[in-house]
Amino acid sequence: MIRQEESFDLYFLEKQNQVQRFHVLDNDLVPNIINLAHITIGPQVNRAKYYDKLMSFLRIQTDHLDAGERRVIRNHVKQQDQWLVDGGPSMGGLWDVNDDLQLCT
Repeated sequence: MIRQEESFDLYFLEKQNQVQRFHVLDNDLVPNIINLAHITIGPQVNRAKYYDKLMSFLRIQTDHLDAGERRVIRNHVKQQDQWLVDGGPSMGGLWDVNDDLQLCT
């Protein structure tokens, strides 16, 4: 039977291990995956195309992992990838405006 203080020690070690895993995930693995995706995929026409290609890229890169690990990595990439957060790698510019368009007043 496990004593109460041993239970606290095991709980602390488990939480410490979890924090270390997320630290490695957020500071090493995910930024490297994002950089590799930006180099491999490159800017796309819009956010939807980039998102589709990014998810395909992640499926290929994380194929050897189980579903739970893939989901965690995918969620962290979605939160940290500035191209997704900003609305896509290819933002609209002045050339997107149709000069011949007649606006109703």
